[in-house]
Amino acid sequence: TIPGNPTIVNQHWLDGVMAAGQLVDLTYIDLSATTGTLRPRNGKYYFNSGTDGSTVVATDYTGDSAASTGFYAFDAVDDMMQIAAPEISDTTIHIAGSAYADNRKDLVYFAHLANTNITQAALVADRATVGSDSYYTAFFAGGIKITDPTTGLVKEISEIGDVLGIMAVTDEFGEWFSPAGTNRGVIKNALGVVNNFGTNAKFADLNVLANRQINMVVQKDGLIYLNGNYSAVLSNSKLSFLSAVRFLIWLQKSLTPTCKRYLQEPADIPTFKALFREVEPFLNNLITERAIYSYRWMGDQDIAKIEDVIINNLTDLDNGKYKVKLFLKIIPSLQEIEVDLVVTATSVNFENIN
Repeated sequence: TIPGNPTIVNQHWLDGVMAAGQLVDLTYIDLSATTGTLRPRNGKYYFNSGTDGSTVVATDYTGDSAASTGFYAFDAVDDMMQIAAPEISDTTIHIAGSAYADNRKDLVYFAHLANTNITQAALVADRATVGSDSYYTAFFAGGIKITDPTTGLVKEISEIGDVLGIMAVTDEFGEWFSPAGTNRGVIKNALGVVNNFGTNAKFADLNVLANRQINMVVQKDGLIYLNGNYSAVLSNSKLSFLSAVRFLIWLQKSLTPTCKRYLQEPADIPTFKALFREVEPFLNNLITERAIYSYRWMGDQDIAKIEDVIINNLTDLDNGKYKVKLFLKIIPSLQEIEVDLVVTATSVNFENIN
């Protein structure tokens, strides 16, 4: 407590409020000339001059590259793996989000297909309207049921918020691990699934959805979890797996700082060797951590003289351009496990069975 009637300089008891909050600015009054006992003045103040703004429309999400609005507001951000408009299921917005991610090639756009799609056919048709054939897009559907924190009633929402949480959990294990399944893909804060394709009767439908690259949240065996691990690319390859795409994005982001440190260094064999020796332990660790089976770094690091370059050419080197080919055998995630049940006679010796 400051004795007497304080000046503006001597008043500081609300500084913490101003430092921690950004909604209210406070101004101290010079009380040095006042008389009598000081006490706070009673008052009521209302925040009644604000506005909710205009109705949100598709262009608020699709944005403008020149104005850095919508998706383009992320142009200044590199440290992220995916973006989404969690509750949105608008085709125009999904097309724009997919195109934005495909143009950047360093993140994945997560698209939510509406909870009103209650059949497999409706989901497939909805996915087709977006038409994305990109490694950098992933479709999700199913929806989840939660308790509305305001009313206490059951509320149906998009699954994307929980999917983003699943990705964060998976990243603790490694971006190359599948976010789906009952090990890392469980959603623990939901009451149920809006459109559940996880039952045995819906297996054929769930398989069709997987073949259309639609990742479903399902409810089965007492668990709610993400079932699919697919990117939106239409052709079958290791990059059909979302975990493989996320791994490559993470790998590029991880290697970039190291490679940048060698910019402006001499374009010669000692530099080629030094770069490889620095990344070699990191790449070897990816084998140990079950991201890849093996790799091969081809950057002319083992040549005897500069004229022996194979991956590079002397003209590019003269212009300060150096290329490395990094071959990777990515470990895919299991999608099927088949167990053959064979009933044999008691007399059969299992040791003789191959």
